[in-house]
Amino acid sequence: MATVQKDYPLVTTGISNALIDHSMGPDAFFKGWFIYATNLTTTIPGIRRQLEQAADSLELIVVVDTMPAEITGYADVVLPECTYLERYDDLRNKAERTPTLALRSPAFPPRHDSKPAWWIARELAGHLDLADYFPWQDYREVLDWQLQQIGSSLEEMERIGVKAFPRKTPLYFEAGKQVKFNTPSGRIELYSQHLAGTGHDPLPRYTPPERPPEGYFHLNYGRAAAHTFGRTINNPLLFELMPENTVWVHPAAAAKLAVGNGEYVRLKNPEGTHSNRIRVRVTQRIRPDSVFMVHGFGHTDPRQRLAHGAGADDSGLMHNVKIDPVMGGTGMRASFVTLVREEA
Repeated sequence: MATVQKDYPLVTTGISNALIDHSMGPDAFFKGWFIYATNLTTTIPGIRRQLEQAADSLELIVVVDTMPAEITGYADVVLPECTYLERYDDLRNKAERTPTLALRSPAFPPRHDSKPAWWIARELAGHLDLADYFPWQDYREVLDWQLQQIGSSLEEMERIGVKAFPRKTPLYFEAGKQVKFNTPSGRIELYSQHLAGTGHDPLPRYTPPERPPEGYFHLNYGRAAAHTFGRTINNPLLFELMPENTVWVHPAAAAKLAVGNGEYVRLKNPEGTHSNRIRVRVTQRIRPDSVFMVHGFGHTDPRQRLAHGAGADDSGLMHNVKIDPVMGGTGMRASFVTLVREEA
C-alpha cells in the first residue's frame, strides 16, 4: 500500500480511488480485481470511464454478488453469493449501552447455484494451497467455537438470536479518574503536531463550499429506510415500498422553475449530463439553493427487471468530486444540477 498510497502516509487502509488509479495502463501495479458486494458503477463517481480503461488493463476481474448488477458486466468470472436470508454471517458483537451478541442464521437453504461467502473463500483457498487457513468444513463450526468462548453455543443462539451481557466497563467517564485519549499526548489535541509534521493544517480550517452557477443547485444525496444503498431496489417487496426516488425541491425554487409537486423532470449537471426522469417533491425540508435525492436508483442493467430505469442515479451526475488531502477519500457533495422539465 505504501507504493500505491504514498501521497497519503497517514492512511492505513486501502483507498478505492488510489487502487483504481494504479489498475490502469500496461505498467499498472494491480493486475486483477476481486470485487465483493460492491456495484462500483454507482458507488464511485466517474468510474464508468475508468472501468473501461481498467477492464482493458487488468488480467482478471472477479465479482461476487447476489444478483446481476452493472459491475458484473465487466467481470471475467461471476461468483454468485446467496442472500443474507440463506447464510450464516459473522457474529454481531456490540458494546452499546447494553452489550449484546447477535447471530444471523439462514431462514432457508441457498437457491440455485449460489453459495455463502465463507464457502467461496474456503473453496478458493483450497485451490491456492491455502487450505490450512480454513481448518473447518462448515462455518457453523467456527461460530460454535467462538460462542463457546463466552459460555454460549450455536444451539443456544439459534434459539434466542440475541444474547445480552452485563457491562464490565463504565458507560461514561468516571468522575475524578484521568482519561487518556488515543492521541500522541493522550489528551484532546486542538493542534495536531502529527498533521503538521506531514504537511497538513494542524488546526481545523473552514473552507467555504463552491457556490453553484446561476440556475443550478447543490446536489445532495442520502439513504432511505426501505433500501440498502442501491442493492435492494430490485427486491419486489422493497420495490413496492419505494419504487423510485424523488428530488426534493424547496417551494421557492419550485416556483421559480415553474415545476409542481409530483411532476417528472430530468436533472442536468453543468457538463450537460442528464439523468433519467425523476419525480419532484416540493418540501421545506431542503434549502432553497439545494436539492436532495436518495442514492441507489437509476440502474441500467436490464436484468434487474424492476430496478431497470426506475428513478435517477445521483453518482452519474457528480462532476465536481473533491479528494480529501489527508486521507484520500472522495467528497461527493460538491456537484451541481438544474431541473429540466419533461416535454409533454
